[in-house]
Amino acid sequence: MNRCMGLFSTLFLMLTFGCSDYTVSKIIEYAPEIEVSPASHDFGALNAGVETRNIEIVISNIGNEKLSISSVSLGVGSSNFSLSTLLDDSLEPAESTSLFVTYDPVTYETNSNSVIIQSNDEDEPEVVVDLDGSGDAPVIDIDPMYHDFGTVLIGCEEQIDIKISNIGNANLEISDIEYFVSVPVDFDLYANYDGVYGELPWTIAPSDSTIVTVFYT
Repeated sequence: MNRCMGLFSTLFLMLTFGCSDYTVSKIIEYAPEIEVSPASHDFGALNAGVETRNIEIVISNIGNEKLSISSVSLGVGSSNFSLSTLLDDSLEPAESTSLFVTYDPVTYETNSNSVIIQSNDEDEPEVVVDLDGSGDAPVIDIDPMYHDFGTVLIGCEEQIDIKISNIGNANLEISDIEYFVSVPVDFDLYANYDGVYGELPWTIAPSDSTIVTVFYT
């Protein structure tokens, strides 16, 4: 470590050999030295909304002076990652402390963050622990979300196919389909009950879709 000699107390050992005038001087620097484990962590893929996972980050003082931890924080504010309280912010030489990081994905997503640890270690005042994780979940997509049939002549009929897609990476279950219409009841709905998916509930695989048809008469 390259440290300014004026910042540390030093101990000089003078060794004299017999009648010789030859002496050896050894300078011992006193300073805190931080060590953090792990240096990074990938939580992997979790079932979003169901699974959470946490890891322990261990902070040690491998130096020979007291290590003071001034702050521990997340690099980016996120509801997917959370930090526990640091157990001890002052470590004597050879002492360790720890905190826990929890990852909780809420949908089909990929997340990254970091834990930033600041201390009085002169040559490494800030340590960054990189975090990664992803969530597995179904994600529904409706196309179109809005449609105007415009002007339709009395006795004539128009229709539109509404596509229900799963753009997530886990099976999507459609348990029910309801529609609401004002009087007079000029709309009718035909769901694909006799199609590939049969009667409700439907299970739509990732990247798959089905059709619901709406008629206006």
